[in-house]
Amino acid sequence: MRIRFLAIAALVGMIACDQDPITDPFAPLALELKLTPDNATLVLGSLSGSGSVTVVPSAFSLSVPVPVPPGRVFTSNDTSVALVDQNGRVIATGVGTTQIVVRVNSEKGRATITVVPP
Repeated sequence: MRIRFLAIAALVGMIACDQDPITDPFAPLALELKLTPDNATLVLGSLSGSGSVTVVPSAFSLSVPVPVPPGRVFTSNDTSVALVDQNGRVIATGVGTTQIVVRVNSEKGRATITVVPP
C-alpha cells in the first residue's frame, strides 16, 4: 500500500512540476506528437492557396500510432509571421520564419513555417 502511495505521489509531483497546463488528462502515456508537413513555405498575400497550409497532427504512444487526443492546442511562436487556428490551418501574416506547435499536456509537435514575399 505504501509503495502504491509513493508511486502516485511521484506521478502527481511530476505533473505538478510541469510548466504547461494539462489539456487532456486522459491522453496516453509516453505520448509523442508530430505535425505534417513538418516544413512549409507560404507566399505572403497569395490568393491562390499558397498563402496557407493545414498542419495535421499525428500521435504515437510507445511508437504505436494512436488517435490524436482531443485536448490538443495549436500555437504560433511568432504571430507576426503566421497565425494558426485550432484546426491546424496556418495563414501567412508577414515575411519570416516561425514554428507552429501542437501541444497535448507537456508533449509537443512542431512544424517550421517560412513566409516569403510575393
